[in-house]
Amino acid sequence: MSGLGQRAPLGDTHPLPGELVSGSPPRAALVSVDGTAFAGRYRLRCLRGEGGMAMVYDAVDLGSGGLVAVKMLRYELIRNQEARLRFRCEGQMAARVAHPNVVALHGVNRDADDRPFLVMEHLQGHTLGEIIAREGALPVERALRIAIQACRALRAVHCAGIIHRDVKPDNLFVCPGPQGTDQVKLLDFGIGKVCAPQDPVAQTIEALDCGRVVGTPHYMAPEQVCAPETVNEQTDVFALGVVLREALTGVRPHDGKSGGTIIDALLTDPMSAAAAYHPPVGAQHVPLIDLDEVIALAHAPDRRQRYTSARSFGDALAAVLRALAVSSARAA
Repeated sequence: MSGLGQRAPLGDTHPLPGELVSGSPPRAALVSVDGTAFAGRYRLRCLRGEGGMAMVYDAVDLGSGGLVAVKMLRYELIRNQEARLRFRCEGQMAARVAHPNVVALHGVNRDADDRPFLVMEHLQGHTLGEIIAREGALPVERALRIAIQACRALRAVHCAGIIHRDVKPDNLFVCPGPQGTDQVKLLDFGIGKVCAPQDPVAQTIEALDCGRVVGTPHYMAPEQVCAPETVNEQTDVFALGVVLREALTGVRPHDGKSGGTIIDALLTDPMSAAAAYHPPVGAQHVPLIDLDEVIALAHAPDRRQRYTSARSFGDALAAVLRALAVSSARAA
């Protein structure tokens, strides 16, 4: 942990203004799904998901007749200046990235109540988090293919000068692709960071963060906790390494009753090898040992030992996938 400095104030590790406690949302937070056009153009069909700051609806675009997803700021936050600024930054960051493995943004607008909303591509499928919760540990080849696509998404995000800061299973959406394959879409730039200091979006985010720790504790790199101003693309690589280990084992490497407990474990307790949870069988033995080494380099606590980019991590995963294919062919 040398060179990481003192841990930043923990506070709320995912600072979303006005975050709600568990239970039913206030009535004012909901919008009509009875067929009335939202913002004069979108017929909302059902609530798809919600978080502390926003809600996502499946909708029909009455202009084109196509399906879209409408993400809107919660009603009770429409006068919250910090929430509005973060939501605006999210839209601006999403607009900078166009890639098959990143959810597409179609537009940014406001409704009659001045509530901002984003219109995004409609996705069919489930988040990786939902898949792991339902199926447990994934087959090695499937987990690798999902992670490689996530690397491609992160490479596009990083090339746009953005650090996602919240890579986790719930932000990786898995859509059914051709011939039974998976197509991965990276979601949610809500706590992303723009790296260019002179960029207006970067300056807005810097003012909102005020040195606070932001992210989801289970997947945060040490620097995201100890020196949040120094996060870079290696921070997202670390998180993806943890995600891949979770996909291979079916369990989170670290857990706890509070964000602080989880982060303390993350900083002090080495992660178990994925192969210990997903034992290699026959011809897969050597490739899986290699895979554990690859994942360990992805989430190395010291950035000097970690992959320098999502591309290098993806290349290493692709090499393991090829080795696995050769090994399986020999066994056959």
